[in-house]
Amino acid sequence: MLGAAVFHAAGRVRSRRLIPATLLGLFVCATACERGNEPRLPVYPVKGCVTYEGKPLSGALVIFQPARDQAGGSAKPDPGRNTQTATGRTNAQGEFALTSYLPEDGAAAGDYQVGIVNQPASKIEQGLLSTIPASKTKPAADPLRNAYADPATSTLKAHVEPGPNQLPCFELKSQGPRRGTRGRPDTR
Repeated sequence: MLGAAVFHAAGRVRSRRLIPATLLGLFVCATACERGNEPRLPVYPVKGCVTYEGKPLSGALVIFQPARDQAGGSAKPDPGRNTQTATGRTNAQGEFALTSYLPEDGAAAGDYQVGIVNQPASKIEQGLLSTIPASKTKPAADPLRNAYADPATSTLKAHVEPGPNQLPCFELKSQGPRRGTRGRPDTR
């Protein structure tokens, strides 16, 4: 009988610790499941190329960030508004294909601000985003010096239409994007 009382008491202590952990787990699961039910916008194949000083730029990461509205965007995104960033990695010919949800599936229709950075692919990215096999990705000096890295300030823009998209090449120069005052693109 004594053994049963000790087991019962120990079981009670465990249940007091288990209840908060179980509730926390259920909350995390419910939150994650709710996010997973957000509707995905349809995406369309997007291909393009990047050159630097007239030559193909190999191994560059291309980032398509949905353009903000003229008011600067809102902190709380609209349910139907595109908030999905798409990325791609250039191959030896400077060509890329964008990825949003699955490898090379494309991007949602709309306007984008574009960033391009020439840095080696991470191990995760080589498996998920890269259009170049990991064994052929060679680290190189970044001739761009991050001049085009931030989509918000690079002045590079793109538009994705419903259906397959073949974009014109992004032709990058060593002096980087031209800017006017206060970091705004030069309109000259």
